[in-house]
Amino acid sequence: MTHLKCEKGFSLSEVLVAAGLLGILSLGMNYGIEVLNKQKKNTSTKLSIQSLLNLGLKYTTAHSNGLSWKSFDYENTYFQGNNMRNLNLVNWNHSDIDSISSRGDLEQTIDAGRFGNVNFYVDSFTLVKEKGGTNGLYFTRCVSATDYKDRDFTLQEALDLPRRPYIVKKNEKIQIHCSTKNASGSQSSSTRISGRRSDYRVVSFYYKNNTWKQIPSFSERKYLLGAGYMIFMNRNKNPDSFIAYNFILDDPCYRYSKEKNCNRLPIVQLRNLSGPIQETGVHDSGFMIIQ
Repeated sequence: MTHLKCEKGFSLSEVLVAAGLLGILSLGMNYGIEVLNKQKKNTSTKLSIQSLLNLGLKYTTAHSNGLSWKSFDYENTYFQGNNMRNLNLVNWNHSDIDSISSRGDLEQTIDAGRFGNVNFYVDSFTLVKEKGGTNGLYFTRCVSATDYKDRDFTLQEALDLPRRPYIVKKNEKIQIHCSTKNASGSQSSSTRISGRRSDYRVVSFYYKNNTWKQIPSFSERKYLLGAGYMIFMNRNKNPDSFIAYNFILDDPCYRYSKEKNCNRLPIVQLRNLSGPIQETGVHDSGFMIIQ
């Protein structure tokens, strides 16, 4: 006769304890993976932002070589002021420049290859490379949130966008606003970029030798609300001196992956470039407003 041995299995309580331990371990692993993914995302975003700031600085440097107020569209340039609604135009006039009799004399036209001839004015948001190489353009504009997602502008379409980004410093915090100008020189339809739900974003455009770039690129726009710059001329001290502020608008909604962070204000990261300043003085023209 064959005798069967009595083999004990796991009791119900043991199975439950083991399942509980596995559940806790699984939760711990999931949390660890989530933390690692967030760290990876933050690191990737930070590296991309620094890369874009460096690129903006490179393009601004190259395209501001030889920049002078004598070829600057001063009718679309503003003094600093303390009122966001009523700003004064800079007090330059046509008589200050022997070769200029009207704003139209400041208009430039270049052959942009596949885009044909394009027309523009050099101003706080539009630079042309005139020295040290073939003509190229680097400029920044506000675009609608819808167009920001996937619209590929032509060169002239981008140049003709009416809204410009400008800096507001309020309570020691930097903000970016988009605005147009009315006939009297005051701002109209000023809109702050306050997060993902805002109506506008900022895009910088680069053209040279048939190379056409929109910055941020479409893939980078998922975590950025814009990239741009502003130029401030200093005619009062040295007519060829200037300062440029390159900026990136970081999107906290993407960075921190939580819906509540979509209501947080975007982080403005700045990097500046100084032109040939021979005397100390305030760069009091441009679109920068200090409150």
